[in-house]
Amino acid sequence: MSVLEQLKREKYRAIAIMAIELILGGIIIFIGFQFFVISEIWHLIILEMAESPYTPKYIVELFSVIRMLFIVGGIFAFIYGVKRIVDNVLNAWVKSATPKPSEEKHET
Repeated sequence: MSVLEQLKREKYRAIAIMAIELILGGIIIFIGFQFFVISEIWHLIILEMAESPYTPKYIVELFSVIRMLFIVGGIFAFIYGVKRIVDNVLNAWVKSATPKPSEEKHET
């Protein structure tokens, strides 16, 4: 296999991986937003528990900690999804911008 064919295959492979990673990154970002929605539902549960005179204070605080874990998980998933998309788009861009071997010889 010639170097030119190998570069062409690498470009197509990078573009295919970028498309797959865009979809997966979008799914991860969607999951991150769902964590935020779950945290708001959880907040409503906490408010209901806090109004009840029979619920101990440590249970309400435990549920508050769980809500914060949902929020932190959502932030992490969102940042990870964006990072994954950006990394793979830049990787595909760099591989598609790789000069052909014949162009390198003419420049020197």
